[in-house]
Amino acid sequence: MLQVGKVSEGMQVRLCMNCAAPIIVPANSRKIYCSPRCANIAAQRRFRQRKRASDPEWARAELERLLRWRAQHRKNQTGKAVNP
Repeated sequence: MLQVGKVSEGMQVRLCMNCAAPIIVPANSRKIYCSPRCANIAAQRRFRQRKRASDPEWARAELERLLRWRAQHRKNQTGKAVNP
C-alpha cells in the first residue's frame, strides 16, 4: 500500500496504464505498468484490437469462442451450470 508522504528525490509517482495503481519509479524510468501481469493484460488487449481490425474471420471466431464460454459458465438461479 502506498503511504502518503514525501517521495525520495529523483523518484516519481505514476499510475499504472492498465489498472491505475500508483507506482513509485525513478524519474528516468520507462516503466508504465505496476506488474508483469498488468503489462501482459495490456499487450493481450492491444493484440486483440489489432487482430479484430485486420482479420474479420478471426474476429468472428473470437466472438463465437466468447459466446460458447459464456454459455458454459452461465449459471441458472439454483447455482448449477446451464447446459448449452
